Amino acid sequence: MLDTAQQQENEALEWLFAQARSFPLLDAREEAAIDGRKWRAIDRMQELMVGDAQGHAYLRHWTLQLLENPPDARSVPLRHHALLLKRELADYAPGRAGREALEALQAALDDSGNRPRQLAALRALHLPAALVAGLAELLGGEPEPRGIAAALRYWETCWPGGRGDTPQSASQSARAALLEALRTYHGARARLINHNMRLVFSVAGRFTGGTVPFRDLVQEGMFGLMRAAEKFRADRGNRFSTYAYNWIAQSSRRALADQGGIVRFPTQVTEQIGRLYRERMQTVNRTGEEPTLTELAASLDMAPDEVEGLRQLGNLGISLESPVADDSDGPTLGDNLADGPFAPTAAAAEHASLRRNLLQRVDALKPVQRTVVMRRWGLHGARAQTRAEIGQDLGVSTERVRQLEMAALEALRGDDQLRETFRDHTAQTH
Repeated sequence: MLDTAQQQENEALEWLFAQARSFPLLDAREEAAIDGRKWRAIDRMQELMVGDAQGHAYLRHWTLQLLENPPDARSVPLRHHALLLKRELADYAPGRAGREALEALQAALDDSGNRPRQLAALRALHLPAALVAGLAELLGGEPEPRGIAAALRYWETCWPGGRGDTPQSASQSARAALLEALRTYHGARARLINHNMRLVFSVAGRFTGGTVPFRDLVQEGMFGLMRAAEKFRADRGNRFSTYAYNWIAQSSRRALADQGGIVRFPTQVTEQIGRLYRERMQTVNRTGEEPTLTELAASLDMAPDEVEGLRQLGNLGISLESPVADDSDGPTLGDNLADGPFAPTAAAAEHASLRRNLLQRVDALKPVQRTVVMRRWGLHGARAQTRAEIGQDLGVSTERVRQLEMAALEALRGDDQLRETFRDHTAQTH
């Protein structure tokens, strides 16, 4: 059954690659035209937010909350929502570049009769496109907001005193215009993504050979491509493929750092460790001698204490083949683990049999339930995904993923064959 799952994954990759090839590459003129539509749609959304009385009231309350009660891990308990908000709102935290512009927007919104001033202040804030689209989703009355819109809606429930009299959405006339601008924005972003998907396969191919499967690198690269499509500005003179390459490569490197090591460090720490060891090897190759701590610190423009800390982090991974004492022929760390480094052969066979039966029963679920279960618990050999990640892939809300997960588990609990298999396994292991 694992072979079947692997075959399905390969077929999905082949289908995605065929889709990527079906979209021709864009020239610079076409990219500029598509990107221009995207940013005009963003500008239109901002005009509608300020020009509509209910949209203005919401925006005024939202800005006040961002100034006085910014979202963080304590005020927004759901981690994936907190991370999304932190990513989009980082420039407006105290001491950051956009803080002054945020305060200017709040002052302009208090001047209720001066809409041109308010729109100018909102544009000067340079809100990320994804954030503007998320606000437009909420004000447009989308019943199931996704991504940053879902995070914004959840943050509203955490505001001190609740929403109060703040409108839930814009007026009826403004909602239709907001949703139309949203469709234009999503259409332009989708075109940039679709016509550059083959770049994801190209970048993922450069990172193969490690512990992360190719399909996972493609998936992470797609996230980077989507992010690039949101932030790209053709008027700055770059081609989209050049701009997107860095985002795709960054996502792939992060996947390697997150999934490829025994000990997981933040991506920036992993990159610093890599710099340290590259500098060390270059010095050894050049001089034939080990560089001192001071020399490494000077080369990397870092404090000696930081370099020493990175060296210690880099030594945390220890092989099970390492000898316990100085005797290279003596017992290894693996020999001293309970039952040795591997479980008994019979236990491994029992576990494989149980897994095979489980996957057979999971295969009998409805396709969308099967997809959720396989990804939620990493049954296809990749890392387990959060509900938010699965929802982003499937284009549904986190709550919908939870409902599908619960329905799938309920179906598995009622599966007589699966219950009998589990009882047999439990009896044999005891």
